[in-house]
Amino acid sequence: LPQPVRTRLAGEHLAARRAGRRGPHRLTAADGVTYSLFPIRGGTSGGDTGDTPASPLADWLLAVAADAGDWPDERLDLLHGVTQLIAVERDRRDAAGTVRRQLAQEVLELVQAGAPSAEVAARLRVAAPVLLPGLGSGDAPHWQVVVARLEGEPGDGPVAQALLEEILVDPRSAGAGPSDRIAVAHTGDEAVALLPLPAPTDTDADAASTEVAGHEAGLHADALLAAVGEPLARGLGDDARLTLGVSAPVHSAEALRGALEEARHARR
Repeated sequence: LPQPVRTRLAGEHLAARRAGRRGPHRLTAADGVTYSLFPIRGGTSGGDTGDTPASPLADWLLAVAADAGDWPDERLDLLHGVTQLIAVERDRRDAAGTVRRQLAQEVLELVQAGAPSAEVAARLRVAAPVLLPGLGSGDAPHWQVVVARLEGEPGDGPVAQALLEEILVDPRSAGAGPSDRIAVAHTGDEAVALLPLPAPTDTDADAASTEVAGHEAGLHADALLAAVGEPLARGLGDDARLTLGVSAPVHSAEALRGALEEARHARR
């Protein structure tokens, strides 16, 4: 679906959940098409052990280009069966992310504890092939840090963790690859994502060109906020807000601590 339609559907879904309206929710988009929205309710989402209760803010939904208001019960039952199949797949994906979350948690704890750079680098060498399958043994990716804090909503860090995992999946990418590269930990009421970026492959580039290439390949905070700001504003309570901070890409364990501080400063 086009980005404006996805944004409108997500915002309507979150607003309806916040208001306590029963699904399926229906709306007509700007292109004149009526959509019926069926929530996907998985058992868990995020968390250190995979058993953190799912947050409505991190919901999945099934959008059907039809008005389900006059559908017979048999057809509605069929759609609910489809949503249950999707929920099973989501639970499988969340369970598969346990190793990535643990790796991110370990790296975060080392960085915050002021561990020697060699120890952080060793843990990053373990994380790199997990997050970037096919990475050569001698290749070292660049890293980018994203932090998020959700204020005014129950759940604090674990909910921010689950939400950040969903935010960072690029909807333009197909297959399981995008989510397989996301490693999100949480500490207190803050979620911290560790994103690997393939290092520039042009060996003839000078240091300045390499730095520019790294920045262009990384995530940009303004693009991230533009994609999620509108639907989240409709789903958050009046006194709630989500703040995000993104660091510049870095290429070494020594620079990772500075990247974490940069992302936190940007979030504030």
